[in-house]
Amino acid sequence: MTKVLWAGILLMFLPLPIMLGEYLWALLSGAGGDRLAAAGFWGVVVAYYLSPVGLGLVLLGLVRKLFQR
Repeated sequence: MTKVLWAGILLMFLPLPIMLGEYLWALLSGAGGDRLAAAGFWGVVVAYYLSPVGLGLVLLGLVRKLFQR
């Protein structure tokens, strides 16, 4: 049960390190202008698909936890 909650939380926060990595890569490679502004695109794409799944898992875990009481 708690594994479902932790999996949901992980899926919701997984895009943050991806976005951070893209932004740091853009800064270290000397990107500027549009390329610097586009840094983090793949993190946003991953978040678009994984955040609803993660939210669903968190809600499922919370509902299961409440019904066990």
